[in-house]
Amino acid sequence: MKQKLMCLPLYKTSGAVYRFLSAWFKLPSKGAINRLLQKIPLSPGINDVIIQNVEEAVRCLKKHEKFCLLMFDEISLTYNIEYNTYTDKIEGVYNGDIIDHALVFMLKGITRKWKQTICYFFNKGPIKPEALKELIREVIRKFNGVNGLKIIATICDQGPTKRTAIERLIDDARNFYLRNNVEPKRRIVIDNNEIVPMYDVPRLLIGIRNNLLKKDLIWKKNNEDVQATWKDIITAYEIDCDNGDLRMMPRITEFHVYEDKIERMKVSYAAEIFSYKVAVAINLMARN
Repeated sequence: MKQKLMCLPLYKTSGAVYRFLSAWFKLPSKGAINRLLQKIPLSPGINDVIIQNVEEAVRCLKKHEKFCLLMFDEISLTYNIEYNTYTDKIEGVYNGDIIDHALVFMLKGITRKWKQTICYFFNKGPIKPEALKELIREVIRKFNGVNGLKIIATICDQGPTKRTAIERLIDDARNFYLRNNVEPKRRIVIDNNEIVPMYDVPRLLIGIRNNLLKKDLIWKKNNEDVQATWKDIITAYEIDCDNGDLRMMPRITEFHVYEDKIERMKVSYAAEIFSYKVAVAINLMARN
């Protein structure tokens, strides 16, 4: 059993490495490791065993290393029903419904590199905003303060359900600020603890790029209106291409620039368009 427990983290980290080492060392088989995993008592929802493990894991961390983010996301699942001989239960059904979505919560350290999945929930169809709001509140209450853990912010993508749930939590926090004669902020307040709602930065880059494809961006600079348009990026790219091998933006391709060719979900394309090198090139072209 000790050998299996020792090999389990290696197997979960990299199956390929585990198979390679198995050819040279006598390690437990893949089936033995999977049978061990099936014996671990985990169920949907907030699990007391996970709370205890998190409490033990962060015990040795310094105070500032316990500052963390709460991340959550929902994924689609393929319909699948099967009988688990170890638990004597039918899997794939929850509360009488065949599940096709799962919501996962994870904690991630801010000043030290660590992360831990803390709970998951099954659902038939996408979760409703009100239900998500209550789950966020419940998870924060359960884990905030566990052995000094401090949840500073939440992070999620900009899906409609998540945006609605976050906005409702912000609206609920208005009462806290009004009771304390403080101007309301865009914060989540749970048990008098302020938490900053944030959106996933890679998705924000994609969102800004996609909006700029359709609309111009106008802002104030030195009390004057300044306008950014996607046409400027196209013009800069075409001028740069005319320079042949002496391009200032060699990484930028037609798949970054032309709307009908852009790979919209590829984060690197959006990040490279908004890079410092591209900004310098456009600024130099504008001056000339």
